[in-house]
Amino acid sequence: MLEYLKDYVSEEDFDIIKTKLDKNMILNFSVMQTTVSDVLTSLKNKGITNIKNIILSRPDLCFKTINYLEEEFNKLDSELLKYIINNHLDELNSFNI
Repeated sequence: MLEYLKDYVSEEDFDIIKTKLDKNMILNFSVMQTTVSDVLTSLKNKGITNIKNIILSRPDLCFKTINYLEEEFNKLDSELLKYIINNHLDELNSFNI
């Protein structure tokens, strides 16, 4: 169901994700696989490295459309955004993301 996430996280992180996500969230990640893959690929291409934390702490970001995320992310400097996501993910709320 979640095997596709191995394209974005290490085997160790994948094992952690599997144990921490509840049944409903696993179902969401399975049903929304295409959207999640598009989002994670986009984030990875932007230099975002803490994909595991996004999946566990802000899974809502994984279910947004690429267009929505691009609009929100374009409101901020790309280097600032990358720093916030990689180091202080919880601070995205301060930017209404």
